[in-house]
Amino acid sequence: MEKLLAGYTIDNVYKALVYSSIYKIIKKYDTATTTLKPLEEKIPKPLLFKAKKDLSPAFESIILELRSILNSKKPILVENASITIISREITKIFRRIDYVMVYDCMSLNEFILISAASRLQGFKTITPNLIFVNPIGLTRYVTQQLPGLDYRSVLREYARLLAERLRAKGYHKSAYIDFKVHEYGSMGIEEFLQRININKILNEIINLASNGIVLITADHGYDIIYDPDSKYVYVLHGFKRQLKGNHVPLLLFSRFSLFLTVLPRR
Repeated sequence: MEKLLAGYTIDNVYKALVYSSIYKIIKKYDTATTTLKPLEEKIPKPLLFKAKKDLSPAFESIILELRSILNSKKPILVENASITIISREITKIFRRIDYVMVYDCMSLNEFILISAASRLQGFKTITPNLIFVNPIGLTRYVTQQLPGLDYRSVLREYARLLAERLRAKGYHKSAYIDFKVHEYGSMGIEEFLQRININKILNEIINLASNGIVLITADHGYDIIYDPDSKYVYVLHGFKRQLKGNHVPLLLFSRFSLFLTVLPRR
């Protein structure tokens, strides 16, 4: 991934990464993948070739693993959003966390890209063997479990309490991605990528990581859905199977909360 970022802009690699996460799955429903043509046209051809040949097969194995986690009880799985369990598991892995960054609606694509882009800039990154499942794909699954607080609690309070439990110096909660996803209710995949400024997210993480160890996590991700009737791939916040029409969930990233640590340059 770092080699791709060294040769292409972060925006183009972001498009290729998201494309590769969808490519293999959508072929089951749209064998010619004509639905993805508009997105393909926005990716440099050599990078598009890499996305199909190298990135997409790697993504397929990751997606299969995530799906198996939904149906199993492996040791890496934190089965709910209890801040006590989360902080305990993180403390086992890291001796020290200086800053906590909680991103509302950040998904696997962004975690992978941020990790690679941070390494390219000389930082060390660690992806702990820790995932928790958010079965309803909504923020309230996290906030309603905070100790002594009700379901109206905001995600910022989760960030504050997590930082407190980890004895971090500071914390921050960002609704940037969530706001973009909610802006229209749902967006075509090309429009979504156009509206997300991935450099903005990277820069705020790098700025913090220059001064200490940063833990990045999320309450849930977004979902990528395919409508075979209109041949339309779109991003949605919290897919529900009761939706009218023949909608196919390609990637239910809203069901997972991931973790990433970015460490300062040595």
